[in-house]
Amino acid sequence: EMDVSSPKSIARCAETIAADGVAFDVVINNAGVVGTDEYNKWSLEDTDADEMLFCFQSNTIGPLVVVQQLLKHKLLARGAVVANVTSKVGSVDDNQSGQGYAYRASKAALNVVTKSMNIDLSSSPHNITCTLLHPGWVVTDMTNQNGLISTQQSVEGMLNVLESKPRAQLGGLWYDYASKPIPW
Repeated sequence: EMDVSSPKSIARCAETIAADGVAFDVVINNAGVVGTDEYNKWSLEDTDADEMLFCFQSNTIGPLVVVQQLLKHKLLARGAVVANVTSKVGSVDDNQSGQGYAYRASKAALNVVTKSMNIDLSSSPHNITCTLLHPGWVVTDMTNQNGLISTQQSVEGMLNVLESKPRAQLGGLWYDYASKPIPW
């Protein structure tokens, strides 16, 4: 069990896995939070420092620390793919609705982190490809069951992106579950 909001939990998990002597070919970072009080702190007036830090800890820092710990413990195979699940809400280009400051900023930051990780890890000695996936508006607790697609559709679509695109088309880029590129 891993709590992505806790660097200590991530380190313990990596140490436990390392004891088994495995290395991953694919890692999908898919943990995230929408806020401390669901969607009740999405307005400019209600967003505060604690809300920002809460979202950044799980949505941005967590995936970064996961990759750091996997590298530290040599748990990423040469040529591995790291897919960070983000949100279209983190697209600066696509922002037509405002609000959601903490969640939106934390996902935009994850996008920048992933782009930089791809640059840093794509060459020797790692040859690791880092990419971003948008799951769509999925029927889950996070969307209060108001999504447009099922979890199965989302997961099948994201896996299809990873399986069908050449690595050169994945590296540092961003796709939705239907394999459509997302604008930054």
